[in-house]
Amino acid sequence: MFGMYEQMDEQFIANRKVKLGYSGDTSRMVLADPRSENEGIGSAVGGYFYAIAKSMGRSRYVISFEENGLLFMEITNTKHEFTGKDTFVPKNEIGAISFDQALLTNGGLALNTKAMTIMQNGENHIFTIYTYLAGGNFKWLKADMPTILQIAPNYGGAQMAANMNSVKTTAVQEETSQSDSPHAKFCGNCGNSLNGGVFCSQCGTKAS
Repeated sequence: MFGMYEQMDEQFIANRKVKLGYSGDTSRMVLADPRSENEGIGSAVGGYFYAIAKSMGRSRYVISFEENGLLFMEITNTKHEFTGKDTFVPKNEIGAISFDQALLTNGGLALNTKAMTIMQNGENHIFTIYTYLAGGNFKWLKADMPTILQIAPNYGGAQMAANMNSVKTTAVQEETSQSDSPHAKFCGNCGNSLNGGVFCSQCGTKAS
């Protein structure tokens, strides 16, 4: 029905996500391999990525960027079939996500991959993600990548904290601006705007 690597078909993935209780949206996904740099990650750093590191070389992941976090769906490394091991990482438990061009072992560029780094608790967890693969049912890799690169910076507690601080700073600045503005001062006798004047233009009362 779905062709080669049938479980990588967008509709198959959408149906599976819905069964798991998530949106059927398949426009924000990556195919990722844990990198060898993750091998030394200890369980104290975070159970999510420790488990992922332990599976390196045996499994890969379809990672869906959900509204509130990342959904890791483990698949086999050869047949690309779902194993049933799924993990959700909330946004506020992610420090930041960044991307670089992936390199081959000889130092050359791997044109169909990028390196994705997810920071958690001060540790970097690196994945190789694919921008395209030959064969059927992988068209979504290339189609989803522009969206992933656009939305990824919005994931992570650091970004959320920065946004909250920005909102708070703006609110304080507006409040200060309003309280310091002469146009915000009114006559205590009649309520007329003083407009920066010493005496009220309406009743003549001196500003306090």
